[in-house]
Amino acid sequence: MRFQIFVLLSAMAIASLTSQKAKASSDSEDALSELIKVMAKRDEYLQERKARDIVLANDFLNTEDIAERVDKATRLAYRYTTINLDSAEYYFRKVGELAKEIGDSSLLTISKAHTVSLLTQRGDILNAKELFEQIDTTALRPEHLKEYYAAGGRLYLAYSLYKPGFDNENTDNIDHAGREYALKYLEKETPDSPAYNYVSAIVANIDHRQAKAMALLSDVVENSPDSSPYKTWAEEIMGVIAINSQKDDDAIVHLANAVTNDIKNGVHVGNGARILSKILMHTGDYNLADKLLEMAIDNAVISGDRMKFTQAAVLIPDMADNFKASSKRYRLWLIASLAAITALIAAIAFIYIKHRRLHGKTLIAEKKLKDADSVRIHYFNNFLNMCALYMERLDEYRRLTHRKLKAGQADELYKMLKSGEMLQEQTVKFDSIFDGAFLQAYPNFVKEINRLLQPDKQLEMPEEDSLSTDLRLLAFMRLGFDDSSRIAKFMGLSINTIYAYRNRLRSRAIDRDSFESDIMKIGQTV
Repeated sequence: MRFQIFVLLSAMAIASLTSQKAKASSDSEDALSELIKVMAKRDEYLQERKARDIVLANDFLNTEDIAERVDKATRLAYRYTTINLDSAEYYFRKVGELAKEIGDSSLLTISKAHTVSLLTQRGDILNAKELFEQIDTTALRPEHLKEYYAAGGRLYLAYSLYKPGFDNENTDNIDHAGREYALKYLEKETPDSPAYNYVSAIVANIDHRQAKAMALLSDVVENSPDSSPYKTWAEEIMGVIAINSQKDDDAIVHLANAVTNDIKNGVHVGNGARILSKILMHTGDYNLADKLLEMAIDNAVISGDRMKFTQAAVLIPDMADNFKASSKRYRLWLIASLAAITALIAAIAFIYIKHRRLHGKTLIAEKKLKDADSVRIHYFNNFLNMCALYMERLDEYRRLTHRKLKAGQADELYKMLKSGEMLQEQTVKFDSIFDGAFLQAYPNFVKEINRLLQPDKQLEMPEEDSLSTDLRLLAFMRLGFDDSSRIAKFMGLSINTIYAYRNRLRSRAIDRDSFESDIMKIGQTV
């Protein structure tokens, strides 16, 4: 009798284990299904958008009337703010040049506000704020005054949803300043237009009136064409509000709709892909989450939006932790399933079924563990790209600081005189983070390398959580970096030095011909 009860409990355990994965609502499943279909055609949508860009650019070049050139350059600039910030900057600069040519002081002044908006998008908040405070609004015409207020709102308020950070300033004061500019903008904007309702919703959200914000955003979505950026932005903010309200299914629907619209319109600067990727990682849809993160990073590269890199750099370690936790849960699930199946099969004595099920489970386990290695490498590559960009940014910041100090703007920048050392410190920190993360992922890496080398040419074991130059080079090779110039940039060495290191290490190998391919096999589960 006890054995029968045990068998019954085993069967119940199997049913429970196989049903633990949470099911998304029908709406979220439909939204994700549509998103997956659109993602498969992403290249086609990009080509269509590029074709339209060429037509508009040629139209601008072939226009002789200066007033029409101003109008078309302005339209192109705003169009590119959702596609590529460098191109947007180019056309806004054209507007400024045309303003000088015709002596339009209002148009020339508002071009500074356009620069503020671009700096804000790129995450260069301090310089954007400094430039914005220098703008003299006395010469601005009403239509340009509205654009000035919009730039102020974007600077102080639009990023309040994502909190990029203002050094040594109170967030509430920043939100208040942004709210004031937004209200001034609304006084100039046409009531009930998509732009009006969108900005009103942001103000309502800052005022903690989420129900009002959701109602306004829903109106924007319903009354805007799919090509309108306001429709996408509204869906994104509705998704963020849903996340804060712990309504993940609603958030998935809104964010999936936003990403779908972005792809169809060939847009690169949206936040939806990154935020949706994080939600799906927590819900266990790792495959789609990985594709969305890859697309978000690709969009950041294409658009030249440094802010997106910063946000992605924060997300990647979190996703890596979730992946590690999911692997542990899977192993526990596998052990429990095998134990329950073994008990059940022993009770009914169907040996054939026992072997069949165990074989199927083994194949699944092998595939999961094999996929884990490729996903691990993928996240390492993304992480390294983020770190490299961060070091490059520090160097740019050093040069900018030097210019400002030379110009006499020394008060707020005095502490940055040693920023050249900051870059070196960041490089050392990068090496430390990389070494620790790599050795955690490949704890037996040094032993496996020495197995490939001749007995009298073994590499010494490094200090704890650190790699020698030779081992760090081999670590990059294990992660799939076969381009010596790329490795040289990460390691701060010349290409010739990298070639010399690689040749020297290959000469120490037991099998020189297969040495590099043997390195790629280290740590593979299957």
